[in-house]
Amino acid sequence: MVINNIATIVDLLLFVAIFNLKIKDMFNLFRKKKSTKNYVNESNSGFLSEFSDEQKAAMIYSLMLLSSANGNYNEEKLAFTENQAGTLKFNLEGVAMINQMERKADYAYSIIKRFSSKQKDWYSILLGSGMFIGGNPTDNEKKIAQIILDSTGISNLQFDTANNKANAIMNKFLK
Repeated sequence: MVINNIATIVDLLLFVAIFNLKIKDMFNLFRKKKSTKNYVNESNSGFLSEFSDEQKAAMIYSLMLLSSANGNYNEEKLAFTENQAGTLKFNLEGVAMINQMERKADYAYSIIKRFSSKQKDWYSILLGSGMFIGGNPTDNEKKIAQIILDSTGISNLQFDTANNKANAIMNKFLK
């Protein structure tokens, strides 16, 4: 997997780069506070609403797996996961998440496997971003990510392409 280590800004700029947030919303992303408030403008809500609660639960569950790849939960990765749930307007204590927790990883993978190509690209960027939260991914995190990709039918090429495009957009934006 080829991902540039810019994850510290990926979480903040993912929606800026991919979904073209308004400039005033962008500056809110750089506020340093312990909040999971998300800054997704109205134009983004259409795409994000394409995900069902079941799909959102599968994505969030897979991020939780990634955050526990080293034997215990990584607090930074959990905060990222919570932030993404907020971005998706997904209730972490709702029925869809409870059902997902009961059904485990294979069920999550089967849902993600049925995503459209556009949804898989978005998910690839989400997963790639999550890998670098808190620093370079560990060997265990890389292994979990590869298992997720293999189990969801996302090729390394598709994953790399989506992340490289996001990185290129961010690098252009940061110039």
